[in-house]
Amino acid sequence: SNCGITQLPMKSMLLLHHRLQPLHRTWRGAPMFEMSAGVGDRFIFVAKVADRTVGVAYLSRTWTLERGGDSVWLEELYVEPELRGRGIGQRLLQAAIEHARALGCAGMELEVEANHGRAANLYRRFDFVELPRRRYSRPL
Repeated sequence: SNCGITQLPMKSMLLLHHRLQPLHRTWRGAPMFEMSAGVGDRFIFVAKVADRTVGVAYLSRTWTLERGGDSVWLEELYVEPELRGRGIGQRLLQAAIEHARALGCAGMELEVEANHGRAANLYRRFDFVELPRRRYSRPL
């Protein structure tokens, strides 16, 4: 696949959000404009084919007791549906992992919807292990 992966400055996140939001239901209503603060702990990578943004990986760094140091949460890995299966998601994930390693992070965490077997398979190929726990969320 003729796809380039680049890291974007966080100030570009708002523009990217508006471009991809209609394509991805989990981004609806997300307060992306607030993400420009604290840019040292947030990172975004984009996949482009020609000059068209076709995918994104968004990472957030945090310190965890479980890892005893910095860890990265893979908040979002998304590739436009018509371009899936071409290795774009793999390249985004590889860029995210390499960036986390360069930062000295001890691990990377993520979640996958229970019915999203294709994504789960991608993560297993990159040596992610399914944990025996559930994740909970509460709006504030």
